[in-house]
Amino acid sequence: MSDPKYNFGSPTKMSGLTAGEKATFKFLDLPEKIDTEWGVKYIVSIHLFTHPSYPSLSSKGMPMKWQTGASVMVKDIVPLLEKEDKEFVKDYNEFTWELEAMDDGSLRLRNA
Repeated sequence: MSDPKYNFGSPTKMSGLTAGEKATFKFLDLPEKIDTEWGVKYIVSIHLFTHPSYPSLSSKGMPMKWQTGASVMVKDIVPLLEKEDKEFVKDYNEFTWELEAMDDGSLRLRNA
């Protein structure tokens, strides 16, 4: 994805999901580790297609940031990316992903 000539303002951060809710998106870049007042988290650019907090989202979706400390990112995704697992890196970049909030507060991520 090429950078636009002009880009003003801050990207929208994706709202969190509550139990039973789902969102679909594509990753646009690699996660970046950041320190927050709540500890270490990751932030990654995504292209969001569906999310219950954005009912008027067009079928084209919209770019935004996902900031998370979820174990699915910390323990599952980041280690595979750091290992440079070629198949996973290709799939990470090409797949549309579905994120689901579970009843216990955890997040489940799978290709859609």
